[in-house]
Amino acid sequence: MANPPLIRWHRLLGVLLDAVLSPVGVSVETDIPVTAEPPRADLLLLRRQQSRWNEAQRQRLADGLRDTDAGHLLIEFKYTEGLSENAFMQLLSYDYFYRRHRRLSRDDVACFLVSATTPRSDLLTRLGFHPTDRAGVYGRNDHPLLAAMQVILLNELTPAAHNAFLKCFASRHKEQEASFRVLQHNELLGSSLRIERLIYGLWRLLMKNAPEIQEITPEYVMQLGQELIDAVLDFTPADKVMKHFTAEERLAGLDLREHLAGLAPQERLAGLAPQERLADLDLKDRLAGLTPDQIRHYLEQLEKSNPQ
Repeated sequence: MANPPLIRWHRLLGVLLDAVLSPVGVSVETDIPVTAEPPRADLLLLRRQQSRWNEAQRQRLADGLRDTDAGHLLIEFKYTEGLSENAFMQLLSYDYFYRRHRRLSRDDVACFLVSATTPRSDLLTRLGFHPTDRAGVYGRNDHPLLAAMQVILLNELTPAAHNAFLKCFASRHKEQEASFRVLQHNELLGSSLRIERLIYGLWRLLMKNAPEIQEITPEYVMQLGQELIDAVLDFTPADKVMKHFTAEERLAGLDLREHLAGLAPQERLAGLAPQERLADLDLKDRLAGLTPDQIRHYLEQLEKSNPQ
């Protein structure tokens, strides 16, 4: 029996979050160092580039992540392993060494255990974690060591647009499918080919609609997505296809004449000042189409406005 493919799930989640969050000034790192020397941890780090989270950033963050003021968000992502007491102790140690390594205060860093699977019903209760006002988000405020840590269960998050990029990694197929349905209507898919490739590639991977290879990388997932996009484009009218690409992507590889093909003369000249429209034309071309009387009248007006 062949060995299952190696999938570093936190890297797949990291590259998707980077595509979604980097345009609004949030950096995403994977396998971050938590001390001055190795080892590195299988963590995701979300870090804002401004002094405060702004509304555009919070709109792309899932519940729990969007509700903290800390500028550094440490995420331990459990896809197949699930939650255990060791996972909490591990994240607690990562938090301590990361803050010490970066010389950050307690308020600078918030920690999250994100689980694709749903743990035993008594685990969170036994460790003192209780539901918050956000479905799928658990926290506790009665212990100083764990006050900055929250648990996010992807199967329980609401299928809202800001949750869908995280929730599509949920273990239950119905929750995955609900998330992908939401993502199909997300405006970011129409503005970023990178995000489209990742989403459609993840859909093929998670829905078991992808060839098996030895190691699943973010690059392979994007290839899966591009294959699906290409297959759809073959059966989609060109006008519907092009609306999903940015202006730069539509014009990529075209020369100047191809850029202007199909435009009416007034559309080609839109936005140009009169002097710019006439630039590079010789005198004969500039006067073409004018009657002698119009030329004579213009010269008389010019002479009056510029007396010798």
